[in-house]
Amino acid sequence: MCEVNIELKKFVRYENGKKVLYLQLLKALYGCMESVLLWHNLYISTLHSMGFKLNPYDKCTANRDVEGSQQTLCFYVDDNKIFHKNRRVNEEVIKKLEEHFGKFDTSYGKEHSFLGMMIIFIGKGKFEIDMTEYQMESITAIGEDYKSWKKVAAPAAKYLHSINPHSRKLDEEKKEIFHSVVSKNLWIAKRGRPDIDPAMSFLCTRVSEPTMEDWRKLRRVLQYMYQTIHEKRVIGAKRLHELFTWIGAAYAVHNDMRSRTGGAMYFGTK
Repeated sequence: MCEVNIELKKFVRYENGKKVLYLQLLKALYGCMESVLLWHNLYISTLHSMGFKLNPYDKCTANRDVEGSQQTLCFYVDDNKIFHKNRRVNEEVIKKLEEHFGKFDTSYGKEHSFLGMMIIFIGKGKFEIDMTEYQMESITAIGEDYKSWKKVAAPAAKYLHSINPHSRKLDEEKKEIFHSVVSKNLWIAKRGRPDIDPAMSFLCTRVSEPTMEDWRKLRRVLQYMYQTIHEKRVIGAKRLHELFTWIGAAYAVHNDMRSRTGGAMYFGTK
């Protein structure tokens, strides 16, 4: 910013040893909390003008009646999923939205690509989430010869929560890689590979000052992912009004007396 406008240099401050420049925005900027609200208000006002009404239980779902049938639109920021038994009705909505916000990338049918996931509807109320390509991005990002890795039985060993205070800290380059790969794996764990979630939950607590021990634990997760790369997550439900939930906790399992929690939900299908 100071290279663009040298007059801003006099406003630079130091906070905790880092340079900081505070600015007042004249319009919404991606990433700001207020921008999220401004976008939401703009988008729902556009939907209202098209006859949609927001679902009272989910403010990111809108419905309207068209040709005697309900049309449902779900949105996540600027990504949409539209349902109606007549494809033409959906196409008309997309066309109107494009008049306001520009050209959309659209897909129809049973296979959809979304944020690193290939979502495939397989019938009987079920769909698969395939994250093979995104997993390979994470595996190669560590910069090691993954093809020579040995097989492991699980994403983490029994010493996952043990911390060696004498383990050497990673240099700045490896520290950045560690943080990046952990972030990628956290997305993978929450969307397509819940089997690595316990390990990633722990490694997320180590990104500020990771050590070689943490690096080896992350590598093990990637080893397991690579040897099971083609496994897909299957999600489905027999009925939506029966939800089974299990919650577990382990207290004071770390040297600093921190605890671990976890849970699972089940809609009655496999």
